[in-house]
Amino acid sequence: MSKLRFLNLERVAAPIITVLLAVMLFTFCYRYDNKYNTKTPQPRGGILLLDETTLERYQMFFLVNGWEIYPGLLTPEDIREAPLRSGKEVFIGQHTGFDFFYPGAPRHGSATLLLNIAVPEKSRLYALELPEIYSAYVLYVNGAPLIGMGNPSPSGYSPLTGNRSVTFPAAGNIEIVIAMSDYSHIYSGLVYPPAFGKPEAVEALLATRLALRSGAAAVALFLGLFFLAIYAVLRKQRGPGPEEEDPGARLALLYGALCLCVLGYAGYPVVKSLGFGGMWWYALESFCYCAMLMLAMLLQKGLCGFRGPGKTKRTVPIILANIFPAFGAAVSICAILTPVIARGGQSLIHAWSWLVGAYFIICACYLTAAALYGLSKGLIQNRVMLCGALVFDAALVMDRLLPDHEPILTGWFTEWAGLVLMILTGIVIAQNIVEQYRRNRGLEQNMSNMQQMMEAQQAYYPLVTEQAEQARAARHDLRHHMTAVRELAASGDNERLAAYLHEYGPATEPASIFFCGHPILNMLLSTFAARAKTGGVRFSVHVDVPDVMKIENSDLFAVCANLIENALEATCRLQPEHRNVEVGIRMSQGSLAIAVDNSFDGEVLERDSRLLSRKRPGREGTGAVSVRQIAASYGGTAAYRWEKAKADSIAVFHADVVLHENRGISPYAG
Repeated sequence: MSKLRFLNLERVAAPIITVLLAVMLFTFCYRYDNKYNTKTPQPRGGILLLDETTLERYQMFFLVNGWEIYPGLLTPEDIREAPLRSGKEVFIGQHTGFDFFYPGAPRHGSATLLLNIAVPEKSRLYALELPEIYSAYVLYVNGAPLIGMGNPSPSGYSPLTGNRSVTFPAAGNIEIVIAMSDYSHIYSGLVYPPAFGKPEAVEALLATRLALRSGAAAVALFLGLFFLAIYAVLRKQRGPGPEEEDPGARLALLYGALCLCVLGYAGYPVVKSLGFGGMWWYALESFCYCAMLMLAMLLQKGLCGFRGPGKTKRTVPIILANIFPAFGAAVSICAILTPVIARGGQSLIHAWSWLVGAYFIICACYLTAAALYGLSKGLIQNRVMLCGALVFDAALVMDRLLPDHEPILTGWFTEWAGLVLMILTGIVIAQNIVEQYRRNRGLEQNMSNMQQMMEAQQAYYPLVTEQAEQARAARHDLRHHMTAVRELAASGDNERLAAYLHEYGPATEPASIFFCGHPILNMLLSTFAARAKTGGVRFSVHVDVPDVMKIENSDLFAVCANLIENALEATCRLQPEHRNVEVGIRMSQGSLAIAVDNSFDGEVLERDSRLLSRKRPGREGTGAVSVRQIAASYGGTAAYRWEKAKADSIAVFHADVVLHENRGISPYAG
């Protein structure tokens, strides 16, 4: 039952809500950000009819249906000379190659698309946006070649891809002919619907899309560089040596690399919009997406409590922790070879497509299973990781249920999932790094407290030794004094006996260094009492505490040492006759109250109710920070106040700290 404690309603509510929100988001994108779901008129039989009213109402159209396609490279003259040439009506996105002409046709080759748009007779400017066409083409408008990328001729084939747009005047009819060839890409031809309409509408679409993509790329770049900088800082703090790498540093490195991978595939459309390139840009995009998932698996491995071989006897965690990320690394390396795969023939292309699809499913299963495994071990942070994994799962399922989706402004379902996965993973990584930093600071503070205790002990032992020597000398002298007293008593000279006792009595009394039965507190107070005596400070102490308390000795020492040391340091700025420190420590009903008052010169530096250090101007005092943090850890308080200087220029500073033995529970509550 303990392993299933995470399966209660409270803990499954977040994953269920996450899945519902993801499905709602993907459904919304499919419905309202999808080129295939726009309600604008569509071509039929190779013709799109647009009048003034339609143009004013919609202003922009995505040319999805009604294209006529012909095998081979044709010019507008070739089509006019053979009007009965055999063609086929298709919609953009129906195919990923030229193999739709007949069963078994080669995936690569050449084809020509034809579309006629009937527009009003009044001449005006129109714009046509062409997304990537794989992998070389020439665009003809009304018989004239306007733009082209690469060389589509089979004899001089040269691939080049990019997002382009063209503006042209027209009246009455617009004939669009796209002659295209592909022998080097996974896809072939025009696979993304182009946009047509008024120039201002098309330009607004392109500008908005570019801004969104650029913003996502900028966020990924910032996060990547930021976490890589954190990695460098953490590594530098550890210094050279054979010690095991800081887990926080490793997580920062992996997450920084993950963000740069997100930059690689999110920035791909930006690169294609601002410039153009060959097949290797697509290979970089594929590699970045595959590597992002591989890095997500490695991060999940570090966050869910998996161990490597030799650290666990469970076979399943070992497989999940090592084999699947290794498989992801192999797929990522293969993605770099996409240009080689694309030229390897239809069978190799199909095999690669199958491998990538299987890889996505494996990643989804791994991320989900790893998060559940972490939750079963009580790692609460894996709730967030589980939500990210479920978003990715939902993206894969919705991509199969809603295949006819081509985003207008945003991105595909898997891109949304990658962005969400990056953000949620970043939240968990940041929490881990902050928690690791707090633990390190806590260890450093404990080491500092231990160092202070050792220094106090070193200062205390001479006092104890001196007191022991005084006691030994007093016992030695006492024998002589007792002999003298007996002789005087035997002689009956009471006046001389009284005078002798008055003269030598105080010398036989050793100076006491005992303040309380609590050993650490007594040692601390004795040490500071000696320092105060050396500095000419009137040091008064009132202690009422049990010999044993539930408060950690290191915490008790740190609070008292910081308060008293600051008080001595402040009061020693005054003339000796004005130096005064009063310490009161009392335990009552499970709460320890510590009050330290001292005279000082009245100068106080503060900002936002925080005391600033005189040693480090502009920064809060280290001792004050330590006291406040320790008080908060015990559910207590740390308060400071001061009385303004009077006529003699002497002010009084009050420090009051309360610590509860039952952490966070005040005995006076309720």
